[in-house]
Amino acid sequence: LAAIAASYDDPNNHVLHTLLLRVAYRFGGTSLVVLRQPAFLSFCLLLPALWWFARQEYGPTAAVFATAFTGMSPMLVEYATVARGYTILLLLFMAVLLCGRMLVRKPDSRALWATWAAAVALGFFTMPLMVLPALTAVAWMLLVRWREGGRAAVGPFAVKTAVWSVVALAGTGVLYAPIIAAEGIQGVHATLVVEGEYAVAASPSLLLHPFEVWDDWHFKHPSWAKGVLWALVVVGAAVPGQGSRPRVGVLLLAMGLATALLMATRPFMLTPRLALWMAPLVMVAAGVGVASVLEGALERAGARWPRVAAAPGRRIATCAAAALVATVLVMWSVQPVRLLGWSPKARWRVHPMAFATAERMEPGDHFATYSWVANFVVIRVRERLRIESDAGFYHPLGTPDERWSVHRVSARRGTSADSRRAPEGPAEGRLFVMYPRDPDDADRSFASEFVDAHPSDHELIAAFDGGLVYMLKEWTKHPRRLR
Repeated sequence: LAAIAASYDDPNNHVLHTLLLRVAYRFGGTSLVVLRQPAFLSFCLLLPALWWFARQEYGPTAAVFATAFTGMSPMLVEYATVARGYTILLLLFMAVLLCGRMLVRKPDSRALWATWAAAVALGFFTMPLMVLPALTAVAWMLLVRWREGGRAAVGPFAVKTAVWSVVALAGTGVLYAPIIAAEGIQGVHATLVVEGEYAVAASPSLLLHPFEVWDDWHFKHPSWAKGVLWALVVVGAAVPGQGSRPRVGVLLLAMGLATALLMATRPFMLTPRLALWMAPLVMVAAGVGVASVLEGALERAGARWPRVAAAPGRRIATCAAAALVATVLVMWSVQPVRLLGWSPKARWRVHPMAFATAERMEPGDHFATYSWVANFVVIRVRERLRIESDAGFYHPLGTPDERWSVHRVSARRGTSADSRRAPEGPAEGRLFVMYPRDPDDADRSFASEFVDAHPSDHELIAAFDGGLVYMLKEWTKHPRRLR
């Protein structure tokens, strides 16, 4: 734990998540299920936290639909089932908002302010991306305070917010102190700036980027459903606040102000995963939109059928609509990814590569492919074969940047239980190498070097526009040696 707390050698090292992984490993070992528990449980806790926030601010109907949209969002579910820190960040962001909504009404509670500051500090300790959620929370609190108490109430509240923000940053400094002491400020500084590959010049293309992010977030939904959901967000943002409840447009405005403030210092491109902290807020707006549309529909129906407009009828209609929406979203979410639509490079034809490889493999064989493409390949291979485990990673040219993941096949789909286990002991099966051609990256042409690095017999078994498949016939390395 001490070594983890003093190391930040990569921007993808989400430190708090890594610490939780170490705890999970201590109690459950290296099981993939165990190692994914911190991210998964954070997502599970996020949903009731989001429901409570939306219910308190925008009503129970909006809360039900906001939670359904969030809990079944394809990309959120994807990050809930991999070992990354994004869902922890979202949970802490929701904790900041929950504390913030109470502080707007009770600004003199030091315990609430301390909890708020602790959640902000832990969010930064998870990943520096917390700067955007934290700025959004501060902007939203100030806007709501102004709405409810007028200009006179904003000044003192802004001072308290500034003071406790300094406390939160001081707490962040304490958490990062072991890293700074061990590695200096440069290691942390590298993670506090937007990566160069995401920096862009301001251009009209940025206006279309939100729609591209939206398309990526809901990559399993049909196009018409993405459009309907977007329309519900617009409707929700236009719904006026009722009584002491502010309109959800204030929340979206705060999100926009925080993003614009950071982009003013350096224009950058929020990729779908870097923008994932926005998803719960946008889903709340969609929930408010559904609640507004449903309310209008019930009022019109009540003119003809008075029982529908009564309280029991409204509850039944709301529950039925929520159940229908949840059922449809579940049906979409469990479907295989047909077009891998969340990435422009998904147009690579990895499907025929994976299927051609699956046809030739037997229990005990292994297959390898470039690391980030492996997710797509594994999905396809699993439709034909059972994959027993991840065998590890291999660096074909000896450089960590060119990392390939290796997977072991245990059986074919539909075989008997007795034949589902691959042979024990060293991996004596063949190795199938799936090399995806990348039309946008001509420098990553190391398929020949990969094959030439192995003097054992090999052959090209398939060639497609999207890539090549090689088979190494006598691959005898033990899986644990692949690292």
